[in-house]
Amino acid sequence: MKRAPVAALVACAAILTPCAARAQAPAGDAKAAAEALYEEGHTLDEQGRYAQACPKYAESLRLDPGIGVMLHLASCWEKAGKPASAWAEYREAEQVAARAGDNRSEVARTRAEALEARLHRLTIVVSPAAAVEGLAIVRDGETVGKAQWGAPVPVDPGAHTVVAIAPDKRRWQTSFVAGDVPGETTLTIPPLVAEPGADASGAAPAPPVEPTPSHTTASRWGGQRIAAVASAAAGVVFVGLGAGFGIATKVKLDQSNSSGCQPGNRCTVAGAALRNDALDDGRIATIAFVAGLAAVAGGAVLWFTAPRRSGAQVGVTALPGMAGGAASIVGRW
Repeated sequence: MKRAPVAALVACAAILTPCAARAQAPAGDAKAAAEALYEEGHTLDEQGRYAQACPKYAESLRLDPGIGVMLHLASCWEKAGKPASAWAEYREAEQVAARAGDNRSEVARTRAEALEARLHRLTIVVSPAAAVEGLAIVRDGETVGKAQWGAPVPVDPGAHTVVAIAPDKRRWQTSFVAGDVPGETTLTIPPLVAEPGADASGAAPAPPVEPTPSHTTASRWGGQRIAAVASAAAGVVFVGLGAGFGIATKVKLDQSNSSGCQPGNRCTVAGAALRNDALDDGRIATIAFVAGLAAVAGGAVLWFTAPRRSGAQVGVTALPGMAGGAASIVGRW
């Protein structure tokens, strides 16, 4: 997948490597979607609409990963005023390129180092009293793993929200604004207030919900006898269907004889077509008759062997098909 450079830095990298970044090509629609998203992102990027361009690059990268698009996305985040996101993307591109023996790793490393001085860092401190079992820290909707506790982590300029939750504890939340200048913010998670009954989200448990009745039928007949009636009814329908196709078979045979068919299956073209249609209808009629009689017989067996009890449950479900339909009978008795 060819991707044109969007920044002078990426163009410099092209001196040593092909300027077209090729991602590992997925098959089918994913590759096409990735290319279309990249083109949209590139157009928006050239128009200076970085807030719309960067997500396009990001989705293209997800569908069709490659070092080139990583560099384009990092450049887009940088121009959009999100140095932390750009720094992280450059670092990832550096690692991927280094593993592949691609000298664009040096380009990515240089750009990441240039951004170091611009980063604002957030340190989340969890006091021993706050580190209860099941404690979870969430920053801007993303879980902050224990490895990040106490570590300065780059964040983009703007408003951020930090939430602390734990079982049987009241939810704790705070917000802060990271400036667009280098610096560091430290947030200390206090011991959470006990609130018995609170779940892991910090909210009170929801009231119990009454179970929704299932689509079943209780009858004085009992589930097995209801199934017997349904089976017999289905059998009658199939017998009727067989009768209809049987009549159609007779009509088409008569028409074929009138169209020039003679004993020994010597027919004209029109007569042969009618006779073939008659044979098809005859097969359908036979199958329908057999299925109908089997369903009626099965219904009779179910009826006469049903236990004398009520309260059983049975469900009947219609199953439409391309050339007809069927009925599914599910019961408990």
